[in-house]
Amino acid sequence: MTDTIEQHIENLDCEGYTIIVDAFDTATAQSLRDDIVRLEHELQIKPGTNGFEGHHRFHRGERGDADHP
Repeated sequence: MTDTIEQHIENLDCEGYTIIVDAFDTATAQSLRDDIVRLEHELQIKPGTNGFEGHHRFHRGERGDADHP
């Protein structure tokens, strides 16, 4: 089922975020991931050291593949 714009707005109002499924293709996701890794290296940015910021750059899904950044 595809969420409507109104459902996304409600999610933003209630939860503070919304998830847009298939917002872009796999190649775009990989390109974005590559840019994040490059920028982290260039700017010497490290993953957070607490649960709020996160301990890892990318979450690993059940199948072991990385979820979207």
